[in-house]
Amino acid sequence: MLVGANVSSTTHCIVKNNPRDCEVMVRTSASNSYNTCKTTTVNFVDNLPNYNQLTGANMIFAITPTYVRHTQKVDLTSLCQTIMHVKNLLWIVVEDSESKTPLVFNLLKRCRVRSVQLNIWTSPENKNIARGVEQRNLGLSWIRHFCTKVKYCSGSVYFMDDDNKYDLRLFEEVIKT
Repeated sequence: MLVGANVSSTTHCIVKNNPRDCEVMVRTSASNSYNTCKTTTVNFVDNLPNYNQLTGANMIFAITPTYVRHTQKVDLTSLCQTIMHVKNLLWIVVEDSESKTPLVFNLLKRCRVRSVQLNIWTSPENKNIARGVEQRNLGLSWIRHFCTKVKYCSGSVYFMDDDNKYDLRLFEEVIKT
């Protein structure tokens, strides 16, 4: 199954579902060739939370792109402390890196929020054009894949920047949509 999503005028992502994993190919030029793609493989099966806990209406899939910086741990901890009070939320943290970092892994392990850790690298030429686009698209692809694995999948997608602070009333409004 191929899923395409236009990212910008110079970038195009393709998600190719294999039996156990999803290969994400990012084209960084306007050509039709994928020879110079940066490819990241994400094992979706191992990242799937317990299906029984996540099926039902009014799910919030919160996608948070993140990248390494001095305030990353503080920002993600603050988000964790906020969203741990929200029911039916799945936090999808997507790192802008070539591999998953121990900092994010350990933070999500300590956080009492159902979460998924993914990663995809953004090429230097695309960082100034559209920061976080590849990460958001990978999060959306993960949701599409997850929803094919459960009997009933309904809810809202919310893009949460990791350096913002959120009022809990926001999530009450998101659930209503």
